[in-house]
Amino acid sequence: MESSSPANILLPTFHAIPIRLDRNNYSYWRIQILATVKAHGFDDFLSGKASAPSPFIEASSSSSGPVPNPAYSIWIRRDQLLFSWIISSISESMMGYVSRCTTFAELWTVLETSFRSHSRARVQHLRAQLHASKKGELSIAEYILKMQGIADQIHAAGQVISDEDLIIHILNGLGAEFESIVVNLSARTEPLTLQDVQYALQTHEMRIQHMSQTHFHDPISMDVNPNAHMVAKKPFFPENFGSRGGYM
Repeated sequence: MESSSPANILLPTFHAIPIRLDRNNYSYWRIQILATVKAHGFDDFLSGKASAPSPFIEASSSSSGPVPNPAYSIWIRRDQLLFSWIISSISESMMGYVSRCTTFAELWTVLETSFRSHSRARVQHLRAQLHASKKGELSIAEYILKMQGIADQIHAAGQVISDEDLIIHILNGLGAEFESIVVNLSARTEPLTLQDVQYALQTHEMRIQHMSQTHFHDPISMDVNPNAHMVAKKPFFPENFGSRGGYM
């Protein structure tokens, strides 16, 4: 049973958060903070419902003045434990946001307010980047990894890009040499997974590379007339040039 004495109050042990808050990872950081706070039953401190009790209470003896409130001492210890724990998980570059905060609830409110608008702007920027990205000279593996990276950044900023949306962006960024496989994939009625799309695109990429190498080593195979190279090498003689080496 928990003692009411502030000196004997048992406080939980909070493990360090592996991700330190910066400008780009608030969503991931927030998830870990919420999970730990809820696991220890400190939700009311997070929301501000566990407001601080009065620092002093009236003494039982009318002759004495107000005395320190043990409940306030307990509240302060718990609140500052949470405060110091969350401060330790914030990178130095972000400390300016919370330098004037004194309680856990105040700190949390400032971060929520500050990052809500920042996250919306970042999501819009990343979505535009995802829409404009092209494969270019990248391999299919490199291109899909790049697109997944942008989708992960959007997730970190507070929104989720579904695999279906990501696949659409990936297909839209391919060049004309992938048109046939894009049409084939788009015509399928069954749901496509990102793994299915990557396998199909990489298979098509390997075929393009194979055909390119075959053409490089055997250019004659691409001619309409297989003997055209021989015709081009025949010597040119004027029409009146005789068999004896002179003009007729």
